[in-house]
Amino acid sequence: MRTPLELTAKSITQSIPGDLEKAIIVGGGAKNNPLINRIKFYLSKMNDPKLEYLAKNQLKARQIEVLGFAILAKNCIDSIKTEMASITGATEAIICGAIYKQISNRSY
Repeated sequence: MRTPLELTAKSITQSIPGDLEKAIIVGGGAKNNPLINRIKFYLSKMNDPKLEYLAKNQLKARQIEVLGFAILAKNCIDSIKTEMASITGATEAIICGAIYKQISNRSY
């Protein structure tokens, strides 16, 4: 089982910008001590950003996904493009989502 652990730790740390000063650990992985230890190991080879855990930042694990979608919605309303290449493989930043106006009072 060490291979998936290493792959996950490397994938996470390789996606972190080299000049990051602080990383916030969230989700179920935050409770996975072997995973956190490997992430810390790989981060120590970088600029060694400070790690903080979710509880210190006043968000509950279930709120993270909601917050992410709220940010995407706000960016859509404000016509702000979002870089999705690392997630979807998109070749350019895009506006995520669309806003549709009601065209009649008819209910379906």
